[in-house]
Amino acid sequence: MSSRFLPFLCLSSFFLSVAGQCHSGWVLVHRNSGEWCIQIFFGDTTGYGAVDRCAGQGAVLTGIENTEEMHVIINQMKQITMKNALPPDAGFWIGAQRRCNCFDNRNPNECTRENIYAWADGLTKGYWGFTRWAYKEPKGYYQRTNVEDCVYVRYNNRKMDGELADAKCEERNPAVRGYVCGRAPLALDQI
Repeated sequence: MSSRFLPFLCLSSFFLSVAGQCHSGWVLVHRNSGEWCIQIFFGDTTGYGAVDRCAGQGAVLTGIENTEEMHVIINQMKQITMKNALPPDAGFWIGAQRRCNCFDNRNPNECTRENIYAWADGLTKGYWGFTRWAYKEPKGYYQRTNVEDCVYVRYNNRKMDGELADAKCEERNPAVRGYVCGRAPLALDQI
């Protein structure tokens, strides 16, 4: 190899190693599509309000793509619930909304528990998160009226794991005490 390529290789290795840093307070997770930063915020809001609040952070209301993300979210939920004296099963909005063709649940072959919702952020991939429903959730799957259209994550002490539940996007839900935002890691010029 020519020695003139050596500085480029060293420089590119440096950039690869410093990429993947998050803004202060955000936690880095790894997805199949690349790195992602997550932070949970405490605050009473609707599902729609959570979308706006994340946008105010330069982020999106995030989905949950894998086990690592769920564990990061669970750890942050535990910290927030203890700090703010919340019930241990307090919920936090995540970026999922009911699919349009699943509102009336007349499509039982198309609308299963795993795909009645879709990730709304356009960045979360797969259905892993939608296999984590709480008992008798999503409610909208089991009932034909009063359909719920947004999703929140909560901690289940008995299972020692996170689980999903659904609620109406436009209503403040007393079980939901915050929201989970996600954003890309810092660009190299921001480090």
